[in-house]
Amino acid sequence: MAQRCLGLITANVAADCSNPMFAGDEIIIYLANKSEIASYTYNGSNPLIVEAITMSGAATFFTLTGVTSSNNSKTSLDKQKLGSGFIHEIEAVVLNDNGATKAQLELYAKGVLTIIVEHKRKGASGASAFEIFGKDQGLELAVLNRDQSSSENKGAYTIAFKTLAGLNEPHLPAPLFVTSYAASAAVVAGLL
Repeated sequence: MAQRCLGLITANVAADCSNPMFAGDEIIIYLANKSEIASYTYNGSNPLIVEAITMSGAATFFTLTGVTSSNNSKTSLDKQKLGSGFIHEIEAVVLNDNGATKAQLELYAKGVLTIIVEHKRKGASGASAFEIFGKDQGLELAVLNRDQSSSENKGAYTIAFKTLAGLNEPHLPAPLFVTSYAASAAVVAGLL
C-alpha cells in the first residue's frame, strides 16, 4: 500500500464563548532578518507554540509602527498536488517618507524577514495575542506602492510582506505564548 502523509485529528474544537473573536491587529509589528534568528524554544506539550526566540549575536527585532488599523495579518491554505502549505501575509502602511525610512524600505525589499504580530484579541490568558509569521520560510516584501494623491492613506507607502513565492510555510503562524499575556509581551520586549 502506498504511503500517504495524512494528518489525523486528535481533539475537539469548540467556540471560545468566554473570549469571542474580533478583528484587528495592534499598531506595532515586530520585524527581524530571518537569518539572524538562531533558534526557537517550543512548548513541551504543543510543538506549534513558541515560548522563546534566541537571536544570533547582537541581532534584534525592529518595530514598524502604524496607526489605528493600518496593520493587517492574513493566512490562507495553499492546496497543491504534492502537499499543502500556508501563505502568510502582513499588510501595513508606512507613515513616514524621510530618507531613513526609505533606506529601510529598500532593505525590506532585499531581505527575508520573520514578523511578530500582536492581535487586538488576546484570547484566554493572552494565548492568542502574538503570532509569528514567516517562522520557517520567511517573508518577502511583495508589495510597495505609494500614490501621493491618495486621500485614503494620505500619500503613505502601502506595503505587504508575503510568503516567499513557491516556498509555502509548513504551518499556520506560530503562537508566541508563555503562561500569560504579560510573560509573552516580556519575551517580545526582550527581542528589541
